[in-house]
Amino acid sequence: MAKYNAKETIEKNTDSVDETKVEKNDSPKKEEKKSTPKPAKKKTFDPSEGIKCRSVVTGQLFLEGFKTKMPYQWTNYGDVVEVEYRDLQALVLQKSGYVFNPFFIIDDEDFVEEFPFLKKFYEQNYTVKELNDILQHPVEQMISEINALPKSAVDTLMKIASNQVALGQIDSVKKIKALDEIFDTDLNLISEITR
Repeated sequence: MAKYNAKETIEKNTDSVDETKVEKNDSPKKEEKKSTPKPAKKKTFDPSEGIKCRSVVTGQLFLEGFKTKMPYQWTNYGDVVEVEYRDLQALVLQKSGYVFNPFFIIDDEDFVEEFPFLKKFYEQNYTVKELNDILQHPVEQMISEINALPKSAVDTLMKIASNQVALGQIDSVKKIKALDEIFDTDLNLISEITR
């Protein structure tokens, strides 16, 4: 048996190993971050911040602030007055008739979102029949009534209107053009396709 020194043993064994390239990567693998959409940041209100409220009663409307005792006055239907957040919050939490009869509509979506029961009330307050009736009015009256609706009702009305245009139930070019301007849509295209 022949004696091999250490150097020869290493060389002999190295020759029999297949050479394969191994890439050395000293840096640890970075895990891919899955992007998750960030939830929309809720607006926070200052207690004295004014919230736009639009009268839906004919004639004058008066309200004394529950917390501030500040007088609020609307002159006529459609008049917009800013009610302080703390006064409006108190009315909503007490389920006051001013808000739930309603005498005025709160025109601030961030405020409405803060109270799920208020949002639900606004969504259910207008039946499909009432919204259909709005679409049957002459153009000027229709525009005025749509502008007085809360956003949730306007969204529902937009769906009803696009359905009616597609079915040919609304075929007045002037009315379709007015609806397109209000909803920022192109119902006119639907009308042309269905003809």
